[in-house]
Amino acid sequence: MLLLGCSYGTNSGSSGYTIDIFSHDTQIASLSLDQLLNLPQVNVSAAGRTEEGPTLLSALDLAGVTNFSQLTATGMTQGRIAEAELTLTRDEIDDEVILDITNSGTAKLCGPNISFDSWIRDVNKLVVQ
Repeated sequence: MLLLGCSYGTNSGSSGYTIDIFSHDTQIASLSLDQLLNLPQVNVSAAGRTEEGPTLLSALDLAGVTNFSQLTATGMTQGRIAEAELTLTRDEIDDEVILDITNSGTAKLCGPNISFDSWIRDVNKLVVQ
């Protein structure tokens, strides 16, 4: 098991990786890799592969978010060549939308109902409204 510290604003590599969670413009939480790994892990089949990690809803619940109408995730595109954003409505987020824990110690927002090209790699920010 990895022992990681929380380091606000540091989202590179596995040491200090966090996902900052905002309600509108106000930061309300910062979840570490350890916190994500301590949530129940689920498996989903998406884009012809098995992805594993906590549900997005369980991560939001840990951050104290239970009521929202939409969410915007920020991270990287496929190939990590550019920053990317994905906005989902609350109705689009179910128990199959997960934060897959990657081999590099970051999280990828994915699910069977999200186009592979829209998956957000190395998620570093979630904004709920």
